[in-house]
Amino acid sequence: AGGSVTVEGNIRITGADAENGIVETVILSDGTTVVEIDGKNEPTLDIRAGTTAVGTPGVTGAGTFSPGVPDTGGTGTRADITIEGNVNNNGGTVFLTNQYQPNPALVGGDITVGSTINTINISGDGGSITIDARGNITTNNLDSGSFEGGNGGAITLMAGGNITTSGSLFSGSYATVASSSGDGGAITLKAGGNITVKGDLNSFSGVNIQSGKSGTGGEILLSAKDGDIVGIPFEASIYDDKTNSYVTKFRNPFLNSFSVAEQGSAGNGGNVILEAQNNVSNLDILTLSSYENAKAGDVRVEGFGDLSLND
Repeated sequence: AGGSVTVEGNIRITGADAENGIVETVILSDGTTVVEIDGKNEPTLDIRAGTTAVGTPGVTGAGTFSPGVPDTGGTGTRADITIEGNVNNNGGTVFLTNQYQPNPALVGGDITVGSTINTINISGDGGSITIDARGNITTNNLDSGSFEGGNGGAITLMAGGNITTSGSLFSGSYATVASSSGDGGAITLKAGGNITVKGDLNSFSGVNIQSGKSGTGGEILLSAKDGDIVGIPFEASIYDDKTNSYVTKFRNPFLNSFSVAEQGSAGNGGNVILEAQNNVSNLDILTLSSYENAKAGDVRVEGFGDLSLND
């Protein structure tokens, strides 16, 4: 799109588009991270706003729009992307960006996801979720995990400004029927400003079957080049050993990158890396393995300036 994109309702992707799908290797704004787009063979939601790479306005291909086909005419004035409804693309790719051949004459550049993006796969690998914004990123729940044997899909958020995760991020792999779970998908958040975490970041691997085998936890990387990384405590149901019941208490967000098997073997926990300018606070980290021959992941905290660690 040559201007901004606003989706007021829900989006459901039901399959690949063998005729009109885009196939392209895209390098993100950090200059190194690569995203493979293959709309001909994989279900894909690909929204690129505020770009100079525009063709003839219109809608190509089959599909259903409610209440009607969106208007693609007019002149763009902003580069924002706003998704107000849910996105369901099970096992597929979701790519939202206003950093692809951007038009510098346009103002804005924030990407806001007000509800849930779901690329979970019940019987295979979870799909990837990638958001690349020249301004701020605000998300709700992002779910790219896998159940019953597949690997979790990667979640990548890059912002020139701030990143705020208002919900949880789940890229884990979990099995209750299959004999093994896959690996957790990597979770990467890179911001030019602050990173604010208001929900758990889950990239674990677990299996709930006797003699089942779990994979490895996925790496979790949070990097705030010129800002802070701050968790916002929230109310959650927590088991109280003293009362043998669940109670509601405030707790910090968890960064979970563990590997757990009920009785079988487990893989390694994933690494957790935190990089900030001045402050990292109110985050709890769990990166372990339940298997004696495996190991927990490494935890690395680095400061771009005089770093303070709290709670």
